[in-house]
Amino acid sequence: MPKVNIQEINQLIEYHLGVRDVKDNDRLLEDLGAESADLANIVASIEAKYSIMVTETEIANLYTPKDIFELIIKHLHES
Repeated sequence: MPKVNIQEINQLIEYHLGVRDVKDNDRLLEDLGAESADLANIVASIEAKYSIMVTETEIANLYTPKDIFELIIKHLHES
């Protein structure tokens, strides 16, 4: 099972959004300025990196880096 930590998720978001100092509870849209295409790219990256599949319903419930982290953990424990 791949290891995951919240700092990796924050760094991935920083890379995709071109921002710095992403915090666990920053809101992707409101605080970090992500758009739907950005979120789609972030999800595609985590799907590839962690070999998981994220559903549309799950994507709609991703508001913060912490949400993404918890979703990855959930998927890794299911497999």
